[in-house]
Amino acid sequence: MSGHAEDTEISTALHRQTYTASMTNVGSPVHHRIAVEDIANTIARRWQDESNTTVRMLTSTAVYLHERKLVEWVFESTKSAADYADILTQIRKRGIDVGVVLPMPELGRAHEEFWGTGVILYGWIDRGDDVIRFTGPEVA
Repeated sequence: MSGHAEDTEISTALHRQTYTASMTNVGSPVHHRIAVEDIANTIARRWQDESNTTVRMLTSTAVYLHERKLVEWVFESTKSAADYADILTQIRKRGIDVGVVLPMPELGRAHEEFWGTGVILYGWIDRGDDVIRFTGPEVA
């Protein structure tokens, strides 16, 4: 499955944009310290640096990976993602995988909201150190 499966950390600092192999030292997340737009831009930059795929920003929080047929969309909450459920469904109907990237505490609600849709869920944690840690993928 495409996505962040093997890449669980992204540094948001411009001079430190490395992934690491595993997420350790999971702590309480700091909510919304880093804007979701910044997370999406960092994901896009990382894909551009590491992948042979065309990367395009569909919105300020949605990254499209052309050759991988994948949209990774960063949301602040399950509710905000659910507001886009019809759009996410239309994208999936076109044969494009959809990854929804949410704050880690939202994953339980996201599983309930997107159960059976095939949407790929990723969690992110911002512990205030300018490093975004990812979990997932999990299929809803």
